[in-house]
Formats: sequence, structure tokens, C-alpha cells
Amino acid sequence: VVPPTEHISFDASCSTLESARADIRIHAIQQEHESVQILIRGAEPFIVDADSTIPLPLKWYQVGFVDAKANKRVESSGGGWRPDPLLAIPDDVQMVRVPAQFTQPLWFTWHIDRSEPISLTGEIRLRFTSASNQVRECAVPAAVRVASFAVPSVSRASVKHLWGFEEKNLRPFYGEHSATVSPLFHELLMRNRIPT
Repeated sequence: VVPPTEHISFDASCSTLESARADIRIHAIQQEHESVQILIRGAEPFIVDADSTIPLPLKWYQVGFVDAKANKRVESSGGGWRPDPLLAIPDDVQMVRVPAQFTQPLWFTWHIDRSEPISLTGEIRLRFTSASNQVRECAVPAAVRVASFAVPSVSRASVKHLWGFEEKNLRPFYGEHSATVSPLFHELLMRNRIPT
């Protein structure tokens, strides 16, 4: 388990990461979203599926990689393959295929939908199925502590971010699809408490 702020390369391992842990510990405030990454890797290709016994709404994602170019204006930007997009796991699929000798981060995000301080325990259960149909299971223990205060309402926020959200800002990237993407993007901003 590593923090969501950690950039993981596909050749990393828990033994090379100082921030790696064997369990999940979340300290949250009410009505926010909290995330962790779980790294998985195998000697042969496999499929993994996951579920959570923590009684909070969960979404999980496969971390994708992009081949980035070095930016000479940003020190240490480097280049090469970088973790970036979160690829949603569709409800009707609920599994990820992982090639051999490839470190695949899985990103788990819980919505802390509680309105009172509480401590919760549970686990993330991972089920691995190899190419030869051998099944192995693993449980990662988790503890969530919810504070006695909540994230302020997004709709009543008096401080906004600098970028004015408008469909025209998406048009250069999404072209004719910007009208379809616009409400999805707005929903993403609201869900993650970014007032527009």
C-alpha cells in the first residue's frame, strides 16, 4: 500500500519504496474522498479482482501509464513512461489484467459518507487468477477514522478555483464531444469537492 501522492513506475516494487506499508490507515473528515494505491506484480500474467469490507462507498481504478516527453522548463520533469490516467473499472467487468513482471498500481477511493465521527475497520480483498487458472487470495487490513467535522458544502462555497468552468475550455481538447464531456467533467469537479 502506498499513498496516492506517490508516482509509481511499472518496474517499482514495495522493497524499493520507502512509503510502502502492509496496511491501509485513513484519517478522514466527513463527506470527503480518500484514496490509496495497492501495488500488484507477478512472475506470470494474471487477472485480479477486488472488493472492500469497509462500509463506505468505493470506486477502484487501474492506474494507466503515458509516454511523456521531457519538459525543459520544469526541473527533473524527465520523460518516458509515467503513471497518469485513472482507468475506471466498469461495474460489469470488475477485474484488471496484469502482464508478467509489471507493477500495476490499483487506486481505491472511498467516499466518507458519514455524518458523525466513527472508527471503521475492514479489508481490501484481492483475488488473483493466473494464466494457468491457479487462484490466490490476499487481504489488506484497513482502518478508517472519521473526524467530528465535515467538508464544507461545495454549492455554498465562497472561495472558488481560478479556472472558470465552461464548455469552451474543453472544446480544444474534445472537439465535437465537448458537449458530452462537459457535464461529466462538472460532475467530477463536484464529486471531488472542487467548487466551480
